[in-house]
Amino acid sequence: LSFGGINMELMEKYGWLKDQVKREGFAELMTWLETNTEYLKSPASYKYYGSHEGGLLEHSVSVAATMLRIKKVLAPEVSDEECVIVSLLSGCGRAGNTQMALYTENEPTTKQKQFGYKANPPYGVNDSITYMNPEMRSIYLIQSCPVRFQLSEEEISAIFMCEDPWQGQQSAYRKNKLMTLLQMANYYSILYLEEE
Repeated sequence: LSFGGINMELMEKYGWLKDQVKREGFAELMTWLETNTEYLKSPASYKYYGSHEGGLLEHSVSVAATMLRIKKVLAPEVSDEECVIVSLLSGCGRAGNTQMALYTENEPTTKQKQFGYKANPPYGVNDSITYMNPEMRSIYLIQSCPVRFQLSEEEISAIFMCEDPWQGQQSAYRKNKLMTLLQMANYYSILYLEEE
């Protein structure tokens, strides 16, 4: 079953994850992202993992589920709530902003059309949007929401350093278990759980 092109099983998992977070403002933030950005429809990347409509949501749910499994064994002191928050918000910047999507569909080239191929890469980065790396854009979007949602310092660090923990702080791994768990879950999901 699908709803507006989105798999219902995925939507059920996503709804269950959101329900795990009781922190004030989180539900409103997620509703705002869903209605004011392409969060539910955006690809996760323009040509790599999740480069299809809804890929960002699939990836975010996969990362959250993986992170919850990993943390049970390696870091039970980290809360489920923190894991879900950073998993669902770390990629929200890939949805673009409230005015436009970050990734736009490419048209197949003449040669690709001639041989019946789809566009490769399937998406391009929208150059009409102000450049920020996706993690920075995630923080920007969270702060742009009219309903204030408070992230902890560790959560901001985990989101901002999700893709590259070595930027700026060589010892980031040792200082923030949440960031380490997020990055492990992110890579594990990309490499082993998500179909190309």
